[in-house]
Amino acid sequence: GMYVTRSGHSTITTTSGEVKVSGSGADSGHGMSAEFRGINTIESTAGSPLTVTITASADTAEKAIAMWAGSQYGGGVNRITGHSQAGGTGDSITLNANNGQGVAMQATNGGKNIITTGAGNDSVTINGAVRSLNPLAGSGPGNEIYLGGGKNTLTLNGAVEAGSLKVSSEGGTYTLVLQAPDAESFVARYGDWIT
Repeated sequence: GMYVTRSGHSTITTTSGEVKVSGSGADSGHGMSAEFRGINTIESTAGSPLTVTITASADTAEKAIAMWAGSQYGGGVNRITGHSQAGGTGDSITLNANNGQGVAMQATNGGKNIITTGAGNDSVTINGAVRSLNPLAGSGPGNEIYLGGGKNTLTLNGAVEAGSLKVSSEGGTYTLVLQAPDAESFVARYGDWIT
């Protein structure tokens, strides 16, 4: 996948609009990994809808992390930024972590994972847990999803820890889809976050 550290900066810019990133390994697999003030960015050129699929896999589900930001020395930042047109086809962002059994977004020690979509009818699908470990005072949730104008859809398929995810849709609306195999799992995955 993408890995950056020590204030470095890695950027993928696409004009065709499609980016696929994968990271796998026996001990751990990260799609995007930013630590020690490093910054990873995936973006499209203005006016071009962005399609991003990040897949992480590992032998142990919790070691598969699609977007990981942070370190013991200070957080890094992973950004996915779309630029679609108002009223048109929007951005499509999908995070997969061990077929939904891993961690889709994890921020540690002030790290940030930020997904920002453009003005079209956007879709964001998160297959895996969302976590924020040891957030720095005043840093807010480590994982943020900003859906732009239009009719957007956010699908969550994994446990979301309380205080770990901020979602907003400025200038538009969004439908929130929460998936779970049964009612018990639904409460375990989303109860604290919704409260």
